[in-house]
Amino acid sequence: MAANCRNRPPFFGWERAAGWAVAELLGEVSYWRFWPPLSGAVEGHLLIAGSSGSGKTTFLKRYLSWVGRWYVVDLTEGGEYVGLGPTVEGSIDLASLDAEEQALLYSLGVAATVGAKEAAVSAVQLGALKLVARRGLGLDGLLEELRAARDVPQLTREVLYAKLSAACAGFEDGRCKPHPALTKDAEIPPPPAVIRVDPANPLAAAVVAHGVLARLLRAGGAFVAVDEYHKIAPRLPVEDPVERAIREGRHRRVSVAIATQNPLDLKESLVPVVGNYVFFRLAGPAARLAADVLNVPQWAVESLGTGEYLARLSHGPAAGAL
Repeated sequence: MAANCRNRPPFFGWERAAGWAVAELLGEVSYWRFWPPLSGAVEGHLLIAGSSGSGKTTFLKRYLSWVGRWYVVDLTEGGEYVGLGPTVEGSIDLASLDAEEQALLYSLGVAATVGAKEAAVSAVQLGALKLVARRGLGLDGLLEELRAARDVPQLTREVLYAKLSAACAGFEDGRCKPHPALTKDAEIPPPPAVIRVDPANPLAAAVVAHGVLARLLRAGGAFVAVDEYHKIAPRLPVEDPVERAIREGRHRRVSVAIATQNPLDLKESLVPVVGNYVFFRLAGPAARLAADVLNVPQWAVESLGTGEYLARLSHGPAAGAL
């Protein structure tokens, strides 16, 4: 009998039917349901994405409990992280920065608040900012200098003035009153701590958040998280402090987590280099991107319940519920 079996071709008769049945069964099984849950912090950077109310903020709070030294830059509408640790209002003293730093922050702020296909700050405008900006000059002084700068083309002056004046809290006698968060440096406590950035003024919030992030990432030695990162993400080719930290990796002695409602709001070049990904419920093209990263069908991402997530991490896949 053994000899007869050895001489028979594979998948002969019932074996072939059984093979087809197993293949069909595996094709229908939601194999990601068998992935283990995430039970601790991972090495490296982290992208968390999910629609509003899907559970990403709750997940990030839990993740922070696994990390000893952390900062979170809170851009949520309701201040979801206030009280999770010592909390300060984020602010930055633009006048204390040199011309290069000022020009970069203004550029990042504008690039974060314009549409993805709209011109942000051109090379000519950036050059004009560097020419006009100088240490000791706040937003109000910069706008006055810009308005009077005869060595800057008139159209460039007008466009920059219109863009940057959005960060004014108001005008008095025709002069900008800078948003209060742009006039002093926040006293940031040691980690763990929350830096609350009010998103009510999008341009001011982006400038402050990037300024605070640059400061935290320059210091290193802590886990830095940003919730609602899409509100400050520069959609055009301008490298912000978060992207620089992610690309430089371990040399910065810092790990970064960014949480967003839509990964498509981030630059295409940023997503592939993060390394660790946690996705909650998404829809449409955003779900398609997540599915490609996770190597699962798109419907698997779209059908996730509240608090359910799928993840691709440096040590392997994960899935779970909060």
